Amino acid sequence: MHQPDPETLQRAYAQFAKLPLKRIPKRQQPAPESWLPLHPANTFIGREFYLRQLAQAMASRDATESTPAVVITGMGGMGKTSLALEFAHRYGHYFAGGVFWINADDTNSVRCIVLPSLDAIWRKIYHARDLKLAEWEQRLTEVQAFFNNPIPRLLIFDNCENEALLEMYRPSPSSGCRILVTSRNSTWSASNIHQLPLDVLEPRESCGLLQRLVPRLNLAEAAQLAEAVSYLPLALYLVGYALGKLEPTLAPIRYLERLQQALLDELELNAQDLAEIEYRSATNYQSIIAATVWINYDLLVKAKTGGDLLKLRRLLSLLACCAPNLPIPLSALGFATGFSQRMLNRLLRQLARAGFIQASDQPQIHGLIAVVIRSLEHEQLGVATAAMNHGLIKASKIACEEWAMQTLSELEPHLYHRYYHEGERPIYAGQLLNQLALIASRRGD
Repeated sequence: MHQPDPETLQRAYAQFAKLPLKRIPKRQQPAPESWLPLHPANTFIGREFYLRQLAQAMASRDATESTPAVVITGMGGMGKTSLALEFAHRYGHYFAGGVFWINADDTNSVRCIVLPSLDAIWRKIYHARDLKLAEWEQRLTEVQAFFNNPIPRLLIFDNCENEALLEMYRPSPSSGCRILVTSRNSTWSASNIHQLPLDVLEPRESCGLLQRLVPRLNLAEAAQLAEAVSYLPLALYLVGYALGKLEPTLAPIRYLERLQQALLDELELNAQDLAEIEYRSATNYQSIIAATVWINYDLLVKAKTGGDLLKLRRLLSLLACCAPNLPIPLSALGFATGFSQRMLNRLLRQLARAGFIQASDQPQIHGLIAVVIRSLEHEQLGVATAAMNHGLIKASKIACEEWAMQTLSELEPHLYHRYYHEGERPIYAGQLLNQLALIASRRGD
């Protein structure tokens, strides 16, 4: 892609110079060439301090050796990804070169995990070109050259825990890029990286969120509930969905009693079933999340009977087997369950009403919720993982045959996730690896 002419570059920097540092702008669409596969939450509230801090960090640029980057750090459940999405949709308009979202969850592989995102970005910016006529290394080089362009752009590396990955794809100092990273890692040593530790919501914001989700709550009830879950954003969402959607007649005092009992049960278990959680805190944030998930699960189970309940539990187990925080293609879920599209959509809507997934049309599950669900459904987890493997592989085979590269980009992280969790079942691991190799072949690796 050619370099922008001086007039275009001047207009782009004039637009970037208007980025507000104190005022929080309204949401608006970023530049058309942007790649933002996730949508901001309708229930996002507060965080004005952090939005201003991000804006100020993006606007300032010293003559340093590296492209400036801001890392939002914090434990799981703090709302790091939500904050990054909100910033992208409020401030992305001022980046004339667009906003580009990169899944950087390197739990499985430092290099491979970002390839689906980079491939999707190539297809977005070079949509008129034939994918089959461009080798993968050429496409990667072109994407990197695109990012090294001097026009202002915002790159977002979501769930990046490995500093080496960021450095591998960090644009050159001459580029116009600004980088935003979300990470649980609070130790970053690279130059020109500004860390922004994210804390729980303020009490006022917490009450506002609960009253938005549960309008029947008065201020005193909202304050009591918010304090009980230590103002943790993910837990507040789960409380809101429990009282606003799952059991709209449940009295707040009864919910608090259930929460206290769930916390005692979690302490009694000594978190043995939650060993997958790496970052446990002295303030027991993960215990609070576990307790709120258990309550919503219990309310959901008690509200359903017979076949519907079994289908919901099966679907929830399948979702918990996938890569967290990423949209799961409906085609894979359909093959894994055997449900009709109509039934699948109905069940997904019910799980969204329970607060377990973010959207029924782009279902994705938070990693901490998935850990608890796998614990609750441990008896059928083996069957669920086998079914999800089958669904992902079948959906991927069809997408490969049709050269449906967008679908393959969505499936690939989940295939990697399943592959790296099938060490004890080499047959499944081999099948998944074969399919990943076929995707790499289609991409031209």
